[in-house]
Amino acid sequence: IGVTVGGDLAGNVISGNTGDGITIDSASTIDVVANLIGTTATGIGGIPNVGNGITVSAASGITIGGLTSGHANRVAYNLGDGVRVSDAASLVVARGNEVFNNGTQGIDLVVDDVTLNDPGELDGVQNFPQLDSALAGSQTSITGSITSTANTTLQIDFYGNDAPDVSLYGEGQRYLGSTEVITDGAGAATFSVDIAAASFGGEFITATATSGSLGTSEFSQSLQANSDAPPTIVQDSLLVTIIDEDLEEATYGIPTLVVDEGQELSLTGDFADVDSSPLVTIDWGDGTTTTDPIIRQESFSARKIYQDDDPSASPSDLYPVLVRVTDADGSGSAFIAITVRNID
Repeated sequence: IGVTVGGDLAGNVISGNTGDGITIDSASTIDVVANLIGTTATGIGGIPNVGNGITVSAASGITIGGLTSGHANRVAYNLGDGVRVSDAASLVVARGNEVFNNGTQGIDLVVDDVTLNDPGELDGVQNFPQLDSALAGSQTSITGSITSTANTTLQIDFYGNDAPDVSLYGEGQRYLGSTEVITDGAGAATFSVDIAAASFGGEFITATATSGSLGTSEFSQSLQANSDAPPTIVQDSLLVTIIDEDLEEATYGIPTLVVDEGQELSLTGDFADVDSSPLVTIDWGDGTTTTDPIIRQESFSARKIYQDDDPSASPSDLYPVLVRVTDADGSGSAFIAITVRNID
């Protein structure tokens, strides 16, 4: 049987407690909606809970807020986290809430401060998005990327903040809007979305990701919005070729997305809308990064050899390669997936 804490447009004021505002333990199917947690009855100014605003432990199927009008909670001024979810909890969804000015994190999963992203969600915690650019105005244009499990649908929620959290990750003071992405076979996705909500230059933008199996992530690293268009990677320009071992030159006429371990490849591509002296970085998906590719005008090139990862349990590995260009106006990124065949 479902239980609701609060109510549409008329929730509780849960403030001034010597511990957490709300603790959910050994329970399931609970909705927490429209409450003021850590604030005054007007929602302006704080009467902090000494602990966290909301703590979820050993519980599953918990929904905090939501995108339905009137369901958002305001979770602010608490001395601990805004929302804390222990590693014993599962499928906790927190969307559309106003979470700000809390003592530590806005959302803290597995109680370890910022839980950094990992390949393939091996830690069982939903990865957060990586924001590349935020263009402020009467609408807000946001680009970024995320890595998660392969072929997974994710809801990406965006928030605006007057100031960044001291951790530089989060919080989520004002809900701006959402978009949906589906990861590819390597677990990667990019997004470029125009949100109807207005924002102003200097505001700090954050995001969360929510999946149907892992729930909601922590807040992303905050990114300050600006009023000038950021650079972009031209997705269709990304080209992988194998370096000919005999001629020591790339066979540029034969693009490929499949290489062997120990085989040298060349990755080239174009970028646009850049200022002078752009920085291009390439995350090869295997834990290595190139930070100094060759740059000529608005194009780049880099070489890479995927080393033998023996012993291997599969005949090949699929690596999501992330290319990012950054200048004074922000960043732009694109993914390309490379299959590396394991050689005995």
